[in-house]
Amino acid sequence: MKPCIFVFTVFSVIFTYAQKVPSSNQNSYLHNYNIIERMGSGQLASQSGIVPGIAAPPPEVLGDVYLHPDYRITTFQLYENDKLVEGFPSRFDIRSNEFDLVTKQGIRALRGDQVKSIVWMDSVSKQPQYLVNGKEFLNEANVQYTGFFQIINQGSMMLLKKTEIFVKDPDFHPALNVGSRDIRINKKSSLYYTVGKQALLWPGKKQGMKLFASKADEINTFIKVNQLDLAKEGHLSALIGYYNSLTN
Repeated sequence: MKPCIFVFTVFSVIFTYAQKVPSSNQNSYLHNYNIIERMGSGQLASQSGIVPGIAAPPPEVLGDVYLHPDYRITTFQLYENDKLVEGFPSRFDIRSNEFDLVTKQGIRALRGDQVKSIVWMDSVSKQPQYLVNGKEFLNEANVQYTGFFQIINQGSMMLLKKTEIFVKDPDFHPALNVGSRDIRINKKSSLYYTVGKQALLWPGKKQGMKLFASKADEINTFIKVNQLDLAKEGHLSALIGYYNSLTN
């Protein structure tokens, strides 16, 4: 066979084979090529939020479940015989209602329902903070609270603060590439005032002023002279302390 005839024959076979390749394979090739181009340009990632074949990163937990993340030297008053346990660094787990204690044997848990009250030193202000078990107070339905209140002001009317946690689950939508893949733990602190054994949510200035009706003139003067903003914890604490001094 002459060389030119051989070349022509081979070319004819290749051309004929290419004509017989199913159109689906051609479409598949074009589709894959298009994906590769889009991946390289970042278009695919921006549309779906993930790259095919690569698993999304696992969710992270943002925030913590502790009233304060640091350990503080604590004195516990237990319900059992009012026993005192002193000198252990601890922190309070709001979610499980437990104290983590640092001991010679490692971290140990003390159930919150065993503890009547505690005092520990604030690591920033270096001032003592007092916490009391929620079981010592009743809500509006005369049901005991769980967890602990921090005592802000003590007297015939007490000002208390309670911190709760709220867990926000991931809300990421891959198709829209919006939302968060992370689990978020948020904390919210609310102020309460006491009437006898009840601890009730502070209703704000407008309704809260009704609590001081018996000493309205003195209270109004005290607020005006001291320029109190009752939306601020320290200012409200000062007002309740003054009210207690008038009623004792």
